[in-house]
Amino acid sequence: MRSFAKNGEVVAEWQPQPKYEAFPGVLNGGIIGTLLDCHCNWTAAYHLMKRAGADRPPCTVTAEYSIKLLRPTPTKDPISLSAHVVD
Repeated sequence: MRSFAKNGEVVAEWQPQPKYEAFPGVLNGGIIGTLLDCHCNWTAAYHLMKRAGADRPPCTVTAEYSIKLLRPTPTKDPISLSAHVVD
């Protein structure tokens, strides 16, 4: 998965493969967490890079995050992610 800056956000799209399913047609919750962690980390790195006027993103790591999964995530369509930093 690759994330890109677009209109003040960082966006990505990823098409799940069957090997990432918990059950037929349903994405594994751990994979969802991995996607969110990776995408949010790159969003933070991009924000810090722009704020510092740097030409490369800094190294960042996740200190803490939590998610509440409200319903199963189907795997038939691409997963769209978008994030922005809230100061």
